[in-house]
Amino acid sequence: MTIKSVVGIVKNKDKILLGKKVGNSKKFLKGKWHIPGGKTKKGELPKEALKREIKEETGLEIYNI
Repeated sequence: MTIKSVVGIVKNKDKILLGKKVGNSKKFLKGKWHIPGGKTKKGELPKEALKREIKEETGLEIYNI
């Protein structure tokens, strides 16, 4: 089985958005800085997955990829 994932650099002027995973989480990268992203869902296009993941992780709506 192939697992596909997406990540995206969100840039506004000269600033880049990074996330930080919760330190007491049991998930991958706990307590570490990361670029927003995640796994695609079955039948989901990479652009759709990236928009969804960024919305889930940051609350931001992405319009231009």
